[in-house]
Amino acid sequence: KKWLDNIEMSKQQALIPSSYQNTLRQYQKDGYQWLRLMQHYGFGGILADDMGLGKTLQIIVYFESMKNEGVHLVITPASLLLNWQDEIQKFSSQLRVLPIYGKSIRDQLILDIEQYDVVITSYDYLRRDIDLYDQKQFHTVVIDEAQYIKNPKTRNAMAVKRLKAKQRFALTGTPIENSL
Repeated sequence: KKWLDNIEMSKQQALIPSSYQNTLRQYQKDGYQWLRLMQHYGFGGILADDMGLGKTLQIIVYFESMKNEGVHLVITPASLLLNWQDEIQKFSSQLRVLPIYGKSIRDQLILDIEQYDVVITSYDYLRRDIDLYDQKQFHTVVIDEAQYIKNPKTRNAMAVKRLKAKQRFALTGTPIENSL
């Protein structure tokens, strides 16, 4: 009975925000609810859909539903950093977004991340700036294009693992490369 009550409670927490009811397709709603279910039970997860099916949007809805829980960090290839910012601004008017890039201002931007809901950086910048992130606590860390850390001995993977977060999700549009 208690287990069923927990399931029912997590379904209530995973209700689709009304502003997204007509935007999300059913499989995206299911994906969002899965993210919230994983969050409810304290599990991380991998959202591995084919490219172009809206993984970014599902994460944006998740961020918005968890807006007051803390800062969320997205780590992405440099080529997608500003795309993430554009997508968040396109779909959410409520999330305060900070892309961290550039040469001379990253240190100051990292110091001020608590003023934002979502922070976006690249794998390369994370590697360079990892010492500045050591004192930061995130609610959720999302790694986009998760194949960037498939080798656990790389500097990318080691930097991502050093981050402190309550929740972790990986996204990939290429879940199987060459072989299982």
